[in-house]
Amino acid sequence: MKIDYLFVSKEALNYPITQKIIKGRKYEISTLDQIREKLNTGKIEKSRALLISTFPGNFIKDCPCTPGYVSCGYKNINFAYNCPLNCSYCILQEYLTYPVLTLFVNIDKLKNEINEYKKSHRYIRIGTGELTDSLIWEKLYPFSQWFINLFQEFKDIIFEFKTKTDFIENFPELNNNENIIVSFSLNPEQLKGEELYSATPQKRIKAMEKLIKTGYAVGIHFDPLVEHKNWKQNYKTLIKDIFNSIPPKKIAWISLGSLRFTKDLRWKIKDNHPNSILLKGELVEGFDKKYRYPFLLREKLYGEMIRFLKEYGSENLPIYFCMESEEMWKRLLKIEPKTEKINKYLYESAKRALKTKI
Repeated sequence: MKIDYLFVSKEALNYPITQKIIKGRKYEISTLDQIREKLNTGKIEKSRALLISTFPGNFIKDCPCTPGYVSCGYKNINFAYNCPLNCSYCILQEYLTYPVLTLFVNIDKLKNEINEYKKSHRYIRIGTGELTDSLIWEKLYPFSQWFINLFQEFKDIIFEFKTKTDFIENFPELNNNENIIVSFSLNPEQLKGEELYSATPQKRIKAMEKLIKTGYAVGIHFDPLVEHKNWKQNYKTLIKDIFNSIPPKKIAWISLGSLRFTKDLRWKIKDNHPNSILLKGELVEGFDKKYRYPFLLREKLYGEMIRFLKEYGSENLPIYFCMESEEMWKRLLKIEPKTEKINKYLYESAKRALKTKI
């Protein structure tokens, strides 16, 4: 991640994380409105600008799920906004009001927030990686170590990093890891052009293999699944490659989600990624005004993925859907599509993966 323009809000300046990041770097005290003005006048490039700020509200949020689709009960910690990996399908292109990479450094308040949250919640699965990639910040600051240290105090909570990178150099060896998962989003190498600055699939698989050897369990997210030429063979090859290196019993969970995007994001993809193949498939507008593959095509994609996962991995892999209908769950998965049951099932599968020794 290359940062050419570093901005710091007045409120964030004296935080230890801020001081470590700005040491030896030029920076400017600035507000969000001042940064927007610079962007509008073309004085800075947004993909190379970073704002270090503080977040005024609670960090813990429900993972957003479209009404009418089945939620898995996951929770997010949004400690940063935006991402430089430049994936063509990324919702951040039109979702966020913060126009540049933004890092919130007042995460020290998370401990009290978690203690309060625990009073009314069980089987908590929580992580970073919704509004940013969990590990893109590792070259600036070892947030992986920070979050691991925090959640060593909350071993009844499953914490997940989510990434498309292989930036795992800051991860400590954990001999008795009870709750830390590192998950990787994966698509076949034929779709690398849709994930421009991400690590190659093989590098991500190697990172998973290394993490397992140092005490971690891993998660895998096939999301979004993209229909493309020879998609069946390409996903089959990817899954075979995964299980040539990764023992199924060390997988906490596997999610499947099909390509989906809003009408506004459709135009963003056309403008920002003119060579993308995403808009060439058969897409229909759903009741939630998002474009998706038709139900029967999604069912075919999921069905083949599940077959490959069971054939090359294990019959007992903990597979679930992201933002899918109750009908799809009933057709293809054995889990009852109820949020509480799904969440408990995935929590317990993660605990089993963490306890398994190889």
